[in-house]
Amino acid sequence: ISWPKEEIEATDIRTRKLLTIHRGFHLKSSSLRPYNWRKEGGRGLVSVRATIQDETRSIQEYMRKMAPQDKPLSEYLRQQKTENGEEEEEEEEEEEEEEGEGPPTVLKVADITKSYQWLEKAVLKDSTEALIMAAQEQALSTRSIEAGVYHSRQDPWCRLCKDAPETVQHIVAGCKMLAGTAYTERHNQVAGIVYRNICDEYRLEVHKSKWETPPAMIDNGRAMILWDFKFQTNK
Repeated sequence: ISWPKEEIEATDIRTRKLLTIHRGFHLKSSSLRPYNWRKEGGRGLVSVRATIQDETRSIQEYMRKMAPQDKPLSEYLRQQKTENGEEEEEEEEEEEEEEGEGPPTVLKVADITKSYQWLEKAVLKDSTEALIMAAQEQALSTRSIEAGVYHSRQDPWCRLCKDAPETVQHIVAGCKMLAGTAYTERHNQVAGIVYRNICDEYRLEVHKSKWETPPAMIDNGRAMILWDFKFQTNK
């Protein structure tokens, strides 16, 4: 069956459009990454084009295996190879070029297995997954991207601190204007999980809600746990 390449690709494009409409895919994100396995940083989607290529390859391998026992089939394969040799080589090159990878910033500095554990668990909303992946790929419209990629502005500097280009990394962990507010709140939320786990370990009663600030001290005779407590040191 001859299925036009453009029609096959159009099917995958329609799928991504639907995902974008329902906030499951960021408009500027990589169009290849969603088709990777979740453990490799993708979304685990099945590409129509990749499925057809896999099935075609399996049939071709089976035909080559059976050809020595079937002369008409062997002759047919010989003719097909002569007619379509160049096309097959071009398709193989395209497949190699289109293999999806994780974002370069993650590949360079992070433990890939641990970095993608959150994707394997698949407990977040589709919209949340799409936003995080777009941020990893530097696909969000920060001032640095708008100035350096889209050329829609000239000023790439952070709108809060004005000290560095406004990149995703800077917003998440490098802006001095967020250090005492958003970063502290994020730190306390993570520390709160550790705090509640320690309380469970030592059978200390504590509020389970992550939104409630833990008491400054809690003690049951077996253990004492301090929260946000300042220690005076010699230096």
